[in-house]
Amino acid sequence: MKIKVTKPLLILTAGVLLVAGGAFGATRAAEEHSSNTEGVAFETAEFTVDLMENQDGKYQSVAGTSEEPKALQITSLSQVSAGKEELAVEHPYSEEVKVVNKSDGDFPQYVRVVVSKYWTDKDGNKDTSADASYIKLDVADGWAAESNEDNAEETIYYYKEPLDKDCEAQLLKAISFDENVLDAYKSTTYDEDGNALVTIEGYQDKSFKIEVRVDAIQARHAKDAMLGAWGIDAQFDEAGNLISIDGDTL
Repeated sequence: MKIKVTKPLLILTAGVLLVAGGAFGATRAAEEHSSNTEGVAFETAEFTVDLMENQDGKYQSVAGTSEEPKALQITSLSQVSAGKEELAVEHPYSEEVKVVNKSDGDFPQYVRVVVSKYWTDKDGNKDTSADASYIKLDVADGWAAESNEDNAEETIYYYKEPLDKDCEAQLLKAISFDENVLDAYKSTTYDEDGNALVTIEGYQDKSFKIEVRVDAIQARHAKDAMLGAWGIDAQFDEAGNLISIDGDTL
């Protein structure tokens, strides 16, 4: 029996990275559930942290709000997004994103970033059958990751050191895609002679979306502030570095 395999060219529709939450936070930050990804949204307060992206060699603020999100440019994927080149799997596409302490006063801050990643279909609807783990983020050193058991698409990153005023911490370095996006779906049919016709389809006509939400609290009385604002039991070493969350060593 002959087997004929057809495998179309994968030109992935590159989605945008959305800053879906506010870029502000403080010890009085209010916590509420988001209907989109069951994440966390934050109210504006007096201590600010900005989210910035490297766009053509120059960092630009991309901090938005839940009502008015801003999109990252992801210029390294512009040719793929335009359909002019095929996506290269397991290849790091540069995507540099950092957070900056822009407090008005001299306030060191502890920062956390909530990252949600998922796929949408050609109509823009969230595709729950698509595997979010195929979207791979290269996160810089210095961050502790906490997965969400109730939401596999979401990860919370805590910067382990207090971030001084005007100082910055790189969050993302690159984005890549698992090789499974090439042949995630397979279907087999048979011709009149009984020969198998196998069609392998990847993530054609899909877009990836990544939502990034950032906030911070003042480093002073951080243990109580994190419990009140973030609902976590944090422990620190003598230098003030975050070493455990809810009893889990970082």
